This record gives sequence, C-alpha cells and structure tokens, in this order.
Amino acid sequence: MLLMVGNISYYIYLTHPYCVRLTESVVTKLWGDGLLGYSLIILIGVFASIVCGYFVWILYSLVEKKVKKIWNN
Repeated sequence: MLLMVGNISYYIYLTHPYCVRLTESVVTKLWGDGLLGYSLIILIGVFASIVCGYFVWILYSLVEKKVKKIWNN
C-alpha cells in the first residue's frame, strides 16, 4: 500500500510539478508536514491529475473533430 501511494505521488510530482509544489507549500503551512498534510497533498494531486486528464481528453476530441472536418474538405 505504501509503495502504491509512493508511486502515485511520484507520478503526480513528475506530471504536475508546479501544482504539487504549490499544493505542498499551502498544505504544510495549514496542516503541517505530518501524515495528514502529505495525505492531503496526495489526494489533491490525484484529483488534479484526473481533472487535467479529463480536460486534455475533451480538448483532444475537439481538435480531432476539427482536423477530420478540414481533412475531408
């Protein structure tokens, strides 16, 4: 379980480094750098990755439709 959480947090850190650093600084100032603080950082990072991935998927599908429309004309 700890290894899975470590892998998820490392993936989030690599894909969204600035968001993670900002979230980390805000959470550690509010809740400290204990277990609760790092748990919140991981949860916020997972949520941000899901939301970001969803918006990228929407953007990709819109661009793909436009490209297909232009290509067929």
